[in-house]
Amino acid sequence: MIIGGEIHDSILAAVKKDNQFGDTSIIAAISIAFMLAILLVLFRFFTLPLCKISNSLKDLGNGQWNKQGVSLNLDFPKDDELQLVVSTINNLLEKIQGQFSQLENIDEQRRILLADLSHDLRTPLASLQGYIETLYMHGERLSADERKKFINISMKNSKNLKRLIDQIFELAYLEGGQVTLKNESVALGELLYDVAAKFELKAARKNIVINVEPAECNYQIFTDIGKLERVLSNLIDNAIRHTPKQGEITLSVFEVTGDKQQLRIEVKDTGIGINQQELAHIFQARYRASNSREDTQPHAGLGLAISKSLVALFKSDLSVESEEGTGTRFSFQVPRVTSL
Repeated sequence: MIIGGEIHDSILAAVKKDNQFGDTSIIAAISIAFMLAILLVLFRFFTLPLCKISNSLKDLGNGQWNKQGVSLNLDFPKDDELQLVVSTINNLLEKIQGQFSQLENIDEQRRILLADLSHDLRTPLASLQGYIETLYMHGERLSADERKKFINISMKNSKNLKRLIDQIFELAYLEGGQVTLKNESVALGELLYDVAAKFELKAARKNIVINVEPAECNYQIFTDIGKLERVLSNLIDNAIRHTPKQGEITLSVFEVTGDKQQLRIEVKDTGIGINQQELAHIFQARYRASNSREDTQPHAGLGLAISKSLVALFKSDLSVESEEGTGTRFSFQVPRVTSL
């Protein structure tokens, strides 16, 4: 009986022990499940803002842009790190939108420029073709004076066509960054007088005087003489077109205050001037200001755009000041040689 009782007690203890283990296991399982649920809730709580940011970026990536601008319309507390992330992303989106708008504007300007240039190319080309066909088909029946007249007109149209094509290529090379400078020491006074002499006959037809100030310009500069001459020629040619008879054009050189390494060159005329609202646009290719309506001389309208790009190669900027009825002043800086 004693032995049987001991066996019964041991079996009962084992059963109780198993029940306690089962209860402990159940409690542990419930605790683990509860902890997992809490962790899932916390994970969802912390990742929900990130999911919102991610979904907003996916929408933007799928092309949901608008003309008014794009941004992540998510509000977080100001001291929250996610608000800093959203603000940074919105700043980047604003810059992207600005660049996108600039590309659209440039694309539109290029289309307009292409249409204008196509028209300008077609006009002298059609005239040239017409006169050449006339000479080819009826040359024997034309008088010597008529043939000479047709040939002169054909030559004029061919020169205008070549000038326009040259300027188109020049502007394309400048905008493409394919132009390099060949800097050398240049006597600025000699260059100014040479450029002024080149336009003496053209200016004389309108009784326009071209002056150089100071008369004894003994400055030495370090730059690309060919490109500087191109800039000055464009500015003087532009000044002659917009200056009435008996006018005056002045090429001036000034020492830059506080910078002995730079000189400022100015091209000033006593022409009809430019409207203040149009000053910001005159350097655009093919832009025709209101002061050019009476200008009947053929030109491509690329001179100022080319000059602006050339001056940029000098690490300078071509600035303009003008007032209607009093004239226009263009200016830029060039590096000076202080010692030889």
